[in-house]
Amino acid sequence: AGFWRMLYTDMEPAPSSGKLGPFVGDVFQDLQPEKDRIVNLLKVSFPPIRGGLAADLEIISDDTWQITFDDIQQYLGPFCVATKAFPRDPPEIRQWQITYLDEELRILRAKNIRAPEVYIFVLKREEAARFVLGA
Repeated sequence: AGFWRMLYTDMEPAPSSGKLGPFVGDVFQDLQPEKDRIVNLLKVSFPPIRGGLAADLEIISDDTWQITFDDIQQYLGPFCVATKAFPRDPPEIRQWQITYLDEELRILRAKNIRAPEVYIFVLKREEAARFVLGA
């Protein structure tokens, strides 16, 4: 649980790695296992772009989570400018293998269940950076 800032990934440029078109920003994860929910967030300072990918969470074991994508929302300042729902048949699913190095640092190995690539993400707990889309 908690709010986490991405420090590193080996994923190619995409919103999940901090790049949206020509813009580069910070990536965060808001983990809410008590609600079976996660939100991946992108925050670009200028222009003030915020994006969020919401997903359902199923905890398979202590170190394995399955993530089913729900939707993406994009904001320019306080205005929602785009929303896209992911298809349910077949659903877009990722499997995460999580290693906690301590209370503040974790390594996540993310894999699309229909593809061979595995991407590494290193995240640091950063509750003070918490923000809400559209605020």
